[in-house]
Amino acid sequence: MSFKIEKASKASSNAPIKALLYGDSGAGKTTLAVTGPGPVLVLLTERQAITSINASNPEADIIYVNTAQDVRNVVGALRNGDKSLSKYKTLVVDSLTETQRLIQDDILKKARRDTMQLQDYGKLADATKGLIRTLRDLPINVICTALMEHDNEEATGKRHYSPIFIGKKTGREIAQWFTIIGYLYRRDVKEENERVSQRYVMFDGPSTVLCKIANPLEGIIKDPNFTTIIQSIQQYKG
Repeated sequence: MSFKIEKASKASSNAPIKALLYGDSGAGKTTLAVTGPGPVLVLLTERQAITSINASNPEADIIYVNTAQDVRNVVGALRNGDKSLSKYKTLVVDSLTETQRLIQDDILKKARRDTMQLQDYGKLADATKGLIRTLRDLPINVICTALMEHDNEEATGKRHYSPIFIGKKTGREIAQWFTIIGYLYRRDVKEENERVSQRYVMFDGPSTVLCKIANPLEGIIKDPNFTTIIQSIQQYKG
């Protein structure tokens, strides 16, 4: 029996990066996500993001998705090596929060109901995790965006930040399938006697913030760019 054995350093440089980026509406998630290595293909669930995409990366290509099957069709084509999609180095799913809602709509449509019942949530969780696993296995970089939610811990008053998903455990369960998870936020800072809005992404922080780091990234990156972020991880030798 023979085995394919590869040095970790070589495997790391060849491995595509899977990233989850979350934050408040308007934080700049789409703007940052499309800065990944090009050519970039965007699965777009919300058309109002077109302006942000054009301003950040006018060369990005867009596929509008209106149903869960639209998403499955594109992801399946990428997985199966469709020649029409072979040029892309980065897939952006904007957004994963809305994609899960499309999956929910699909479940309700098939059940011919308007509201979710208890058994539907298990189907939704399984379908969401199945999609994320497929994205994880794609041979290109994947950057998913998601909206943010925060919960206050009654006993301590601490505020916990995480991406929005239907199902309390879903967000933390799918974290294992991403290389990095970043919380994107803005801060007003003073530069040359003027107040300006500065973008930061947190990959390593307090336990109250869901994030995940990979070497050699810093815990918090100012003015981030995903091509730089991905290349630094792939080129890292330890």
